[in-house]
Amino acid sequence: MKANVTIFIGCLIITFLYSAEKPITKVQLFQMRSFRCIDGKADAIIVGKNAQFRQLGYHLNDTLTGKLSDCSSNIIYVKKQRPIQYPIHLSKVVYVTEPYLRKEAYRYEKDTYCNQYIYETMRTKERCPKLLASFEFYGNDALEETKKDLALCYREALSHFAENNVRNIAFLPIGLESDLPWKDVVRIAVNSVYDYRNKSPYHYECIWLCIMRMPGDYRYRKLYKYYKQLLNHYQK
Repeated sequence: MKANVTIFIGCLIITFLYSAEKPITKVQLFQMRSFRCIDGKADAIIVGKNAQFRQLGYHLNDTLTGKLSDCSSNIIYVKKQRPIQYPIHLSKVVYVTEPYLRKEAYRYEKDTYCNQYIYETMRTKERCPKLLASFEFYGNDALEETKKDLALCYREALSHFAENNVRNIAFLPIGLESDLPWKDVVRIAVNSVYDYRNKSPYHYECIWLCIMRMPGDYRYRKLYKYYKQLLNHYQK
């Protein structure tokens, strides 16, 4: 009995010393006019692969959601009237294959058309995890599955880089270029990051949620305001 108590007390002391040594991960919103502001602050910058290729006019539509891959050029593209390239010199740019939800018109009745959500993805089969299968979802099912897979992107990235001893990580808004409602994009980003931090509070020094501040971008103020609202809720 005494030995068990001693072991328990020892574990508590080790946990206390570890937590005293390593501060809890900070989650910060970072608004920037240029990627030079975050270059070097974050060890890795995570961007959506499908969105980056669509900025250049390529409809890649990679459907293996959550897959991480290196960006060989280490360039981030932002589209205004034309794609603007931002070379990243000190941080590593990493693609995550994000879900791409789209709306398409279909005939509801004669001469009557409605829009519905469509989502295509690749997943492993339950009975055979090594095999991939293609899935299609429609309507509200497509919307809900897209939300689940977007949260998966954040979990995969955070878990992967924690295992590789990355201490600071930055996310651009993933999924914003699809037809997923922008409030869902922001909500999933904030909730996913805080869910991870609550489970693993010492893996990172800082997780940055970044938004690009560009003149004439009507979405910027809405995004910034909603990010702040959700972050303030968690930081109370």
